[in-house]
Amino acid sequence: YKTQQKLDFNTESGRQQLADAKKKTLDQVVNDAYVKQLAKQYKVTVSDAEVDAEIKVVQDQNRLGGSDKVFEDVIKEFYGWSVDDFKRRTRQQLLDQKLLPVLDPAVVQKANAAKAEITAGADFAATAKKYSDDVATKDNGGEMGGAIDRTTRDISAQTSAALFSLKPGEVSDVINAGYSLEIVKNIEVQGQKVRAAHIMFNFKDISAYLN
Repeated sequence: YKTQQKLDFNTESGRQQLADAKKKTLDQVVNDAYVKQLAKQYKVTVSDAEVDAEIKVVQDQNRLGGSDKVFEDVIKEFYGWSVDDFKRRTRQQLLDQKLLPVLDPAVVQKANAAKAEITAGADFAATAKKYSDDVATKDNGGEMGGAIDRTTRDISAQTSAALFSLKPGEVSDVINAGYSLEIVKNIEVQGQKVRAAHIMFNFKDISAYLN
């Protein structure tokens, strides 16, 4: 908060923000510990290769610098972290993301059902209206507002990687987009950008299980 938002913790409002930040941080540490317990119970693990692959996806989209040196400088300047710190946090996030489908299998079943209907010939727009949890796009056939490029922050790095691997008209498999599942469609390529549509399936917040 001091580095990024230039907050002064010596003022009354600053002291309150610091107290709030400390509580939020402690809650996060406790939640991370519970996630690790649940992951052990359900035999969910994250490998070094998965961590490296996740970081590479983000780097390839230039979200944290396109080279190892720039990546290292960005996380040091912005977070005060080393690469090992970033990998440790990425591992924890991946553990959350891999655990959610295990804890909330109904969402996985819903996403697989939608994908099966599309594969069988169902219209993508109609399937989005029937299944999608994104109320902002479902009635518009799942179409996202505006064309998307590889560095667009409005979609997850995993979704962007899947989308840009598709040819116009193609539909992805079910993607684990972090804290939701998605199916995306490449509608049209516009230079370096893509017009796209998606069907989103939201997991319950992991705090529902931790609480």
